[in-house]
Amino acid sequence: MGYSKTWVPLNAAARLACFDSLPLHLRPSKAIRAAWKGGHELQSNREVCQCDAEEYLSDNEIAGSVVTSMPDVSETPYSMVEWKQFFQSCARKILQNCKQIAIFYQSDTKTTATVDGTTHMCGEWVDKSFIIMQEAQAVPEMRLVWHKVAHISDSLKFSRAGYSHILCFAHMY
Repeated sequence: MGYSKTWVPLNAAARLACFDSLPLHLRPSKAIRAAWKGGHELQSNREVCQCDAEEYLSDNEIAGSVVTSMPDVSETPYSMVEWKQFFQSCARKILQNCKQIAIFYQSDTKTTATVDGTTHMCGEWVDKSFIIMQEAQAVPEMRLVWHKVAHISDSLKFSRAGYSHILCFAHMY
């Protein structure tokens, strides 16, 4: 399966729209937001590539930084075993190919078990941040520079945590 590269410049309006969805403590400062709203473009050469990430990472080095949230097993057609291999492979490729900063925003998940046609949330707890940190150990030039936990929900969900891990890795020369 091939991929096509669609490059979209991230202008001020797009940056504001992206940042509006972030938790307050992760949004840019008021001064930066005011500059963007005032039509003053900050000097930036950011571009967004819309394509299959796994295939793109196999063929390209990432000159800049990456901010990503990789899909949960429930968002893929994979079994849990296949998904873990996919998740590990993607994390490794991002960490190996990124030459600046890689930020992962991941929520933990829990596997399900089906008994007599009924799905039960009694499976294994999957800590995605742990999987990413294991893959980072295999990339000698990448270091974890911070790890935050963001509260995302007060509702009780048996398949997902009410928080997300935000991990930042930096390429150390």
